[in-house]
Amino acid sequence: MKRFTAAFAAIIMVIAAVIFPIPVQAEDDGVTYTLYHHAENGYIVIDGYEGHPDIKELTIPPEMDGLPVEEIGKKAFLGKDLVTIHLPDTLKRIGDSAFEICASMTSLTLPSSLEECGQNVCKACVSLKTIIFADGWTDIEYMPMFELFDEHHPCNVTKVVLPDSVQVIGDDAFADWRNLQEINLPDGLQTIGRSAFE
Repeated sequence: MKRFTAAFAAIIMVIAAVIFPIPVQAEDDGVTYTLYHHAENGYIVIDGYEGHPDIKELTIPPEMDGLPVEEIGKKAFLGKDLVTIHLPDTLKRIGDSAFEICASMTSLTLPSSLEECGQNVCKACVSLKTIIFADGWTDIEYMPMFELFDEHHPCNVTKVVLPDSVQVIGDDAFADWRNLQEINLPDGLQTIGRSAFE
């Protein structure tokens, strides 16, 4: 009976951790903020954020509770007044609307570990002007991989920064980035796909 009770309690704790994200407080220049998260299959999902209005820059750590931070959950930073968010190089997924209506955000750096993004990730991020691809990217493919923008909120980005590691810019990669004015082409670039900038 004791074994059953212990096992049942463990299951309840796991379920509670998923349903009720764990708040973790941190400090930046003397200002406290909170990241809500839960563990899932051996990695951390960031579920939400609360911070003082004076905090304009946030660095998401690569590890929490001894586990890698691999996912930003749906609507995790919806409507937050952050100018810069630094994503960890352990990040693999960004959920739907993760940064939607972050109207003050001016730039976003995408780590090369990123594998998929949901829809409307940066919808209504009206100040977002610069996208930086971090070191390690080799192929920049068509942007539905990221789904940074939707048809009602076209891309306002004017500048894209590519690392020296990029070798391929795929077909239609920046086709919907209508306001793009500046992009560097690395020396090691070998292929530019059809309609990559149209």
